[in-house]
Amino acid sequence: MEKIKEPRPFYGGLFVELVLFFLLNVLLLTSCSKDNKEEPAVNKTNYQMKTSQPIEFKYYEASKGNSTVLSYTNVESYFGKRVELGVPLSLQFEDDKIVINKAYGLKETYKVKWADNTLLLYDEKTDKWIEFATKSTDGKIILYMEFYRQEENTTSRQLVSLGQGYNLSLLDGLLNAMNNTSKVVWLKMAYTFE
Repeated sequence: MEKIKEPRPFYGGLFVELVLFFLLNVLLLTSCSKDNKEEPAVNKTNYQMKTSQPIEFKYYEASKGNSTVLSYTNVESYFGKRVELGVPLSLQFEDDKIVINKAYGLKETYKVKWADNTLLLYDEKTDKWIEFATKSTDGKIILYMEFYRQEENTTSRQLVSLGQGYNLSLLDGLLNAMNNTSKVVWLKMAYTFE
């Protein structure tokens, strides 16, 4: 009778444990690298819009050569929802930039700097700093925003262009470019933030 060989003991359990131990250490060492740097602290200051006020709302017609003051209650008939949607709801300052939050999650970001109590905005197109807002002695920020509608009607066409911006000096250019069929509606708003 032949002797039945007993199965050899399986040492796989110890081998598997050693492999798992080795892999775990490798993962820990690679995930805890010395390159983990803390993000620099960002100075954030938030301001909420408290009031809005029309400063100027005028209608210019070239053929008459004068301007007419308009009632702010008619603003939607000239600009539709543009003024309502363009309202800056809050300002968030982060070091040398400003984030302007508007309705429906719209955001605008600009590079800014303070010169005394005047906030200057960097205009990339002209490579110049322009006056953007002012800070009053009680800490409120007053931001000026303009909306315009330029219209030209001839017998063969009607051209309408709408625009908006911060502290625009565009009105003189619009008025100088008018011909006898041109009309311009100009709205200047002041928004106060606390």
